[in-house]
Amino acid sequence: MLGLEKSTLKVDGMTCAHCTTRITSALNELEGISKVKTNLKNQTVTFSHKKETDLSVVENKLKEMGYKITK
Repeated sequence: MLGLEKSTLKVDGMTCAHCTTRITSALNELEGISKVKTNLKNQTVTFSHKKETDLSVVENKLKEMGYKITK
């Protein structure tokens, strides 16, 4: 797909395999987000998105789930 960008967020509070599955499922349901991959060891989530996608939607979803985004 053309026009996709890749972003990575540091997610504090991701502590187990269940967390990674939960995050992957939730973000894959968001419009404009695809190819979600979590890394438990590094506590990161990487995903592809349309250039015009407002990434605050992703951050808000993670916060709603009880995770903290760290820079």
